[in-house]
Amino acid sequence: MGASSGLGYFIKNYSDYADYTNVIAGIILIGIVVSVLNVFLSFAERRLIKWKE
Repeated sequence: MGASSGLGYFIKNYSDYADYTNVIAGIILIGIVVSVLNVFLSFAERRLIKWKE
């Protein structure tokens, strides 16, 4: 909450000015980033950890 940059700051800043279009865009962007990271880590887990199926 006390950051001066990043997506959290972006969302907090625009919510203070009641610009909810940008707030929703920031939340969606965080969701996309988390989803991409999840897919990447799942792929890496399958490739690197042989005993796990």
